[in-house]
Amino acid sequence: MKKTFILLPLIGMGLYLTLSSSSSGGANGSGCDGTGASTPATGCNCHSHTSTFTPTIALKTTGGATVTSYTPGTAYNIVLSASSSSTTWPKFGFQMAAVTAATGGTASPVSVGTYGTMPTSCQVTSPSMSGLPETVCEHSARLIAGGTSGAYTYSVTIPWTAPASGTGSVKLYGVINAVNGSGSSGDGYNEATPVTITESTTGVANVTADAGAKVFPNPCNGTLNIAVDGQYDLHVFDLGGRMVANGSYAQAAAIDASAWAPGLYVVEVMKDGKSETIKVVKQ
Repeated sequence: MKKTFILLPLIGMGLYLTLSSSSSGGANGSGCDGTGASTPATGCNCHSHTSTFTPTIALKTTGGATVTSYTPGTAYNIVLSASSSSTTWPKFGFQMAAVTAATGGTASPVSVGTYGTMPTSCQVTSPSMSGLPETVCEHSARLIAGGTSGAYTYSVTIPWTAPASGTGSVKLYGVINAVNGSGSSGDGYNEATPVTITESTTGVANVTADAGAKVFPNPCNGTLNIAVDGQYDLHVFDLGGRMVANGSYAQAAAIDASAWAPGLYVVEVMKDGKSETIKVVKQ
């Protein structure tokens, strides 16, 4: 009886750790990478795979335009999202990783870029914390789904700054685990199809559409003129990802660039769901 009395708490504690580790991040809690960025995936078999929802992962400018290439040193957002018809998964967790395309899906993926300030209940788990070869961005506590029962949405936006010039193509991996909050039983996960983001050789990222903007003079000195047919939103970033100008305008705008440091800037114009980025030089 004495042995039984001693072992039962130990068994219960082991079960508790197993069930609770992924709620605070699978990589941080148990060295698990479920994204597919590194192989083989280990310690990620507590939950069941599902086709109820299919996550997508995308790289977006800070203005919200989806891009297929990155400008080195520029600030972006990595957006991982999914929609579900579930009535039993009101919470979720996630993992994502950005690695070189050449090493993605291997035993030795190389992480690239840097993550910015994390949203609430999200964390960056380094290899020294997880034992994994790559850095993993993940939840630190269960996240609350959007929507309502039968129409849940799972979405997380993570700030990410692109790596230095010469890094080459980057591959984004992600996974969402939708949960009922009562342990691993009855939960479901699915991976996003990895997305390859090429390095821009011109200094301007490719965008989903053209807003028809004219930017002049280029190079500029004291004033940068923007001409667009109709109402539009404008953002201007330096190569460190810092926003130096923004606003909403109708047709013409004259932006005071006199205080900008000499160098390369990226002008982002968004109009009617279309977006365009243009490289300008401040003398």
